[in-house]
Amino acid sequence: MDGRSEGKKRGPFRFLLPVLAAVAAVVLISGAIVSASQGRGFDPFGLFRKSTRDSAELTLPGSPLIFGTVGTAAGETPQTEKTTAEPTTESEAATTAGPVTEPPTEPLTEPPTEPLTESPTEPPTEAPTEPPTEPPIQPPTEPPTQPPTDPPTEPPTEPPTEPPTEPPTQPPTEPPTEPPTEPVPQLPADLAKHLANAGMREADLVGTQLVVVQAIEKPDCLIYAYEKVNGVWTAKTEIAGVPGKTGKNGVTPNSGWWSWYTPAGYFGLGPAMGAAEYEETGLDYRQIKQGDYWVEDRSSKYYNKFYQESWNDRDWYGAEDLYDLLFVYYYCIVIQYNMDPISTELDCAIFFHVKKDSEEGSGGCVTAPEWVLQYMFRWLDKNENPHILIY
Repeated sequence: MDGRSEGKKRGPFRFLLPVLAAVAAVVLISGAIVSASQGRGFDPFGLFRKSTRDSAELTLPGSPLIFGTVGTAAGETPQTEKTTAEPTTESEAATTAGPVTEPPTEPLTEPPTEPLTESPTEPPTEAPTEPPTEPPIQPPTEPPTQPPTDPPTEPPTEPPTEPPTEPPTQPPTEPPTEPPTEPVPQLPADLAKHLANAGMREADLVGTQLVVVQAIEKPDCLIYAYEKVNGVWTAKTEIAGVPGKTGKNGVTPNSGWWSWYTPAGYFGLGPAMGAAEYEETGLDYRQIKQGDYWVEDRSSKYYNKFYQESWNDRDWYGAEDLYDLLFVYYYCIVIQYNMDPISTELDCAIFFHVKKDSEEGSGGCVTAPEWVLQYMFRWLDKNENPHILIY
């Protein structure tokens, strides 16, 4: 059933429509004027909302059918007409009957009061206060603070601190300590003992070949041999404590002429002499022949030197006839004692040669079994600057 048939049934009520429309227009205009005066813009319900808050017993009678019809006649939307019904209801409360009063009470009272009261009051207060305050403070504060602070602080601090501290400390400490320590244990223990007993150090040794003669009870001695390989002294196991003989009176420093002492000290070795025409040796070698002498006359210019009779320059009265002594000189190595310079106060003709079977000591030489001298001939090399240590 539409609105026109409904109007016919109501009869006398159709004359109320023009009156209600006029009243609605007056209410709208009054509400607009009051809203404008309070600075709220076009808010026709502000007047009635204020009255509703002031009077607690106010009722808003009205009929949904009449307000709907008025809204249609005035050309307004249903939302606007329902809103306008508030002022109309208040002015017509005494004249309008029951059907117009009850329906508008519930829908018109609650919606205008809660939404319209809270929305203008709370949102403008909370929204403008919190959002403008928090966003401008937090975002600008945290991002600029953390990134610039953390990256520049950690990387520059840790890398420059650790690398410069550890590498310069460890390498300079370990290398200087270990190298000087290692070569010392590589020196054979018995050689270190020989050097200590003779009052020498490893640094005093020259060359790379060394023969050691350790005197025990006169005229006995022990003979050792050492070789320096790759900067390290090693013992020759073939010659390690071989028994030998020294002078009949033993060993003493700076032995005098014909004292029967073997001189103590550190001397060079070579050249070599012997009975064979040729010998396999690294030392300078000479075959002993007739007319070969070693001068012992301290008044001669050839004192403590080799002399050959064919030189026809004899100025001495005493010398060792090397050819007559071939039975012990067939392997013979010169010990360079009192040779540079030569002193007539010191002994002469000090050799390292083969020991006689019945020998009870020499005139001052060092003697050993024949195989020891053969070994020395093969092993010693003048390019290695061989030396002998007697103590």
